[in-house]
Amino acid sequence: MPFSFVDGQVDISRPFGPQPWHSCHKLIYVRPNPKTGVPIGHWPVPESFWPDQNSPTLPPRTSHPVVKFSCTDCEPMVIDKLPFDKYELEPSPLTQFILERKSPQTCWQVYVSNSAKYSELGHPFGYLKASTALNCVNLFVMPYNYPVLLPLLDDLFKVHKAKPTLKWLQSFESYLKTMPPYYLGPLKKAVRMMGAPNLIADNVEYGLSYSVISYLKKLSQQVMLKHKSSKSL
Repeated sequence: MPFSFVDGQVDISRPFGPQPWHSCHKLIYVRPNPKTGVPIGHWPVPESFWPDQNSPTLPPRTSHPVVKFSCTDCEPMVIDKLPFDKYELEPSPLTQFILERKSPQTCWQVYVSNSAKYSELGHPFGYLKASTALNCVNLFVMPYNYPVLLPLLDDLFKVHKAKPTLKWLQSFESYLKTMPPYYLGPLKKAVRMMGAPNLIADNVEYGLSYSVISYLKKLSQQVMLKHKSSKSL
């Protein structure tokens, strides 16, 4: 997976000028579920385009998403019961630089350019963070635009006791407009597990045409069949 810094935001490198950690193409380790042997992910990495519901096909893209990271220190965000995905990065100049900073209490947000509808950089979908023991760097994949969503969900359950007010619903609707529609399925599943099964209606559109949805379902079935056949060998 390629990682590159957000242009204009690097002000902590010494000496100045391009550094090896500014751009790396390295693996991430996807751990399989110990019970099933199949990797489990709760959230996608965003696409580099906003889906067009009227398009019968998806635009071409690279096989690996290009992930941009901001070098601005942020506080890692998690809330009770909201799932997230955690992937260890292969050692690289980037992981070495992050570990040498010895700052496991902060993180760098990550983006995919053009993933948002009206923003070239897009919104953060997770962050890079050194482990507490400073022996590896992990990519945390969260819901899209999580700095807006997580405080909303925290208020929903801690303040409103899963009974949203009109003002809260308006804020949530505003958030949904910034989120790519293919996140609706994972988000609906997550909030149901958290205790709000009716927060997102069943008839909400997923932002893809019927032909694209059918094609993706067919691909998913083919992958499952291939996985089962490989296990039987």
